[in-house]
Amino acid sequence: MDAELQGADASEIRRHLQLIADVRKTMIRPPGLRWSSPEEMLVEGGLAFGPGPSRPDLMGDTKACYSNAMRAVLSDPGRLVYCEGFAISGTVRLPVHHAWVMEIGSSPLAAVEVTWPQDWRKPKDDFLYLGVPVDPDFALKSLKSGGCLFWDHRAGYPMMSRDVPLEDWWHSEVPLPPAFLAADMDQAGVGSPRP
Repeated sequence: MDAELQGADASEIRRHLQLIADVRKTMIRPPGLRWSSPEEMLVEGGLAFGPGPSRPDLMGDTKACYSNAMRAVLSDPGRLVYCEGFAISGTVRLPVHHAWVMEIGSSPLAAVEVTWPQDWRKPKDDFLYLGVPVDPDFALKSLKSGGCLFWDHRAGYPMMSRDVPLEDWWHSEVPLPPAFLAADMDQAGVGSPRP
């Protein structure tokens, strides 16, 4: 992955997610998925985000990260991107499923936190996010059905489904990572098929 696009060092969060992904690979999964779990998807090609600028004007309710992030994007759709993945803080070093926003064109990638209060995020430099930027129309439609985007079983796990092109949900302002492009080639019958 391009170092500039990749952003923060995500090795710690990837190690945590790899352990979870390894366990999930042993479980039964629905057919037709590119990855066995969101954790595997993010380990292979998730983008790392460092802590971004503080935006008190975008802060929402605690424990409402998905709706807070979507509300922030709808308030400034030309500048903000909905992102979903996992985050770890300076005090809690375990990945938490989470949503945040990023500013279009930020380099390196920086997460703008819209849920966790500032005093939860100290030291700020120890915060890491690993996730994917999501098309706003796709995110809004999926979030209206309830829950998070990764685990939307009612819609057949569209972010992980081989039946849904990556371009349908990946935000067009951010280049697709090579690992995701390889997963799509596997889907098209190029390269080795995924188990």
